[in-house]
Amino acid sequence: MTNRIAEQKPNFAKEMLRNSSLFYGVMVALGLLTIHYQYNNLGGLFGAVALELPFLETVIATGLAFLCCLVAHFLLSMQFASYRAYRSIMTRIIGRLPLYLGLYLAVLSAFAEEVLFRAAIQPQMGLVLTTILFSLIHAGPMIRLGPWTLMTVIVGILCGWLFDRTGILWPSLFIHAGFNICSIVAHKLSYNTLIASSDSGSSEQLTERD
Repeated sequence: MTNRIAEQKPNFAKEMLRNSSLFYGVMVALGLLTIHYQYNNLGGLFGAVALELPFLETVIATGLAFLCCLVAHFLLSMQFASYRAYRSIMTRIIGRLPLYLGLYLAVLSAFAEEVLFRAAIQPQMGLVLTTILFSLIHAGPMIRLGPWTLMTVIVGILCGWLFDRTGILWPSLFIHAGFNICSIVAHKLSYNTLIASSDSGSSEQLTERD
């Protein structure tokens, strides 16, 4: 089984890299073009000075918001079997990727979504509508709402609120990318455990047959 998965990985990883880079690249381009021509504030979004919150308060608020995301994820995992099932499906997909590629996608997707949703869309649509749109995008092509949707709502609200208060993209980007990175690492560890258990079971079956 391990050999079969190893053979499938290169093609899967290449396809995931190509398709994801193209998809998120278009998202970044749309966001940056909107920011530049609609708001003429491309430089200000990536500045180091927040509009309202002092630096220390910005750091504390960002850290607390990130902690809230992790706690929400833990509580939803404990409470809802469907949330755990969704995570299991994602583990079988994301876990097949090399760790470096998973981390690349974690940062790229966070950057693209923050540029488009927070920096380009939110100033026009507001926090609530942008969060709803952000959550629906993560609901998949079938628009299946569930505990995972609630998780994206929490992330969207926290990132959006920080963007409104600071006027810069770094705090929300840190939360989004940090949460994605934690998820990727967790998926990879779970996938490796799953493969190890499967190989162990196969070895035991062969031993019994002998």
